[in-house]
Parts: sequence; structure tokens; C-alpha cells
Amino acid sequence: MVKGSYYQYVEEGLSRIDITNKTEIARAVVKELPEVICLSAANPDVEYCQGHPEETENINVEGTRNVALICKEIGAKLVYFSSDYIFDGTSGPYGEDDLPDPICVYGKQKLSSENIIKDMLDNYLIARTTIVYGWEKRGKNFVERLLQSLNSRKEIRVPVDQIGSPTYVENLIDMLFALVEKNATGIFNICGRDCMSRYAFACKAAEIFGLDASYLKPVTTEKLGQNAPRPLKAGMKTDKIERAIPIKPVGIIKGLIKMRECKCT
Repeated sequence: MVKGSYYQYVEEGLSRIDITNKTEIARAVVKELPEVICLSAANPDVEYCQGHPEETENINVEGTRNVALICKEIGAKLVYFSSDYIFDGTSGPYGEDDLPDPICVYGKQKLSSENIIKDMLDNYLIARTTIVYGWEKRGKNFVERLLQSLNSRKEIRVPVDQIGSPTYVENLIDMLFALVEKNATGIFNICGRDCMSRYAFACKAAEIFGLDASYLKPVTTEKLGQNAPRPLKAGMKTDKIERAIPIKPVGIIKGLIKMRECKCT
């Protein structure tokens, strides 16, 4: 399995591949000839995408097209990570067959990439996920940033009206590999079982990690002054994946406890 990254940061044991460069992709893939290519590379900064649509289109959409093309040439399965940002957030949680209607640049780019993959390939797995949390070296996910702030006793404004399906990364990986081993194709929501507001999720994380939740300040999305519109009532249903594999999506409490225990061992 080959993992490509657009960013300069390189995990130990992985090589940097610029997905906007067809030559780089071809050189890496031809060397390994993988059966499965897992494409997580993207610019996921929703605010940056909103302000730099052409630049991020080249990464998030054309980069995806480049990887899909090489998958087609060598007959590899493409596993692509998408998002609930492809929906408008008026009637979530969403199922795999619900009609997408993105309201921000990032969501439109993810939907464009999904459509490219469906048009170009038969052997693909589109993994829609959201609010992924867990330990990682850069500490950029919602829970890690939250814990850092709470440990420093910094006040944090957290939206009460953004609802999603927090997804524990280890559970995400287990479900994804189970689907790959089953040779599943198509679109799957691979996310946590529970839907919850960002603020409620933050409060639960503070509780599980024994931190002071009084530093969490509930606000509406409008008060945050963000440039990119967010799908508010989002999140995703997990019925399809629960029928497909024996590994089940975990709820928020179980995921946070697993994360805490992983840090302690």
C-alpha cells in the first residue's frame, strides 16, 4: 500500500510524493506496483481552501485525478478519503445515497474528486469520514489541540451548532482494512457511531481526560467569523458499514477512553 503526501512533513518510513506531479506519482507507483493505493493526501484546511480555490483545486482535485489515472493504468484499487462536507448540513446525519450539495470550496473539491473517481474507475473505495481524532505527531486534530489548550488553561471557543460524527482513528483504520480485505467497492461512511455537536464532544473529551471544561466557551458558528460556510447539521449514518463488516463503529466515549489508554501505555 502506498501513501502519498503533498506536504513537506514526512512520517518515518514514508517518502514524500507530490500528487500534483504525474511523473513523481508514476515513478513511485511503478517501483512498488501496489494492489491498493490509499489516497489521504490533500489540503484539508477549510478556511485556506475558501481563500485559495485555484491553488487547492490543483491539489485536492487534479491531484486526485493524477492518482486515479495511475490506478487505472496498473489496475490498483483506489481508496479515497472524502468528507461529510460534501453535504449542505441541513438534514444530517447523511447516508451514502443522500444527494450531496456542498456549500464551501473544500466540500465542492471533495465532491469533484469523488465524481472523478467514479467516472474513471470501477475498483475504488470512497471512505467518507469526519472529525478524525487520535494521537499523531503533528497534534493537529481537534481533540489533541483541545487537550493542549485545556492543559495550558487557555479559553477555547467551540461551536455548539456544528454537528458531526467524531471518528477515532484506530477504529477508522480497522474498518477500512476490513473493507479492503473484503474487496469492497463503492462509497462507505467510515466514521464514529454517535452524532454530537463540537461543544458537547469537547466537554466529553475534557471529562474523559480529567481536565477542566470551564475553559470551553460555547459559541455559534456565526460568532466564530469563519470565511468558509460549514455544514451545521452534518454527520453520517453507519448502517451500511455495520452490515458489511464485523468491526463496528465505536461511540464517542469508547473512542476517547481508548485514546486515553493508548497515551498511558
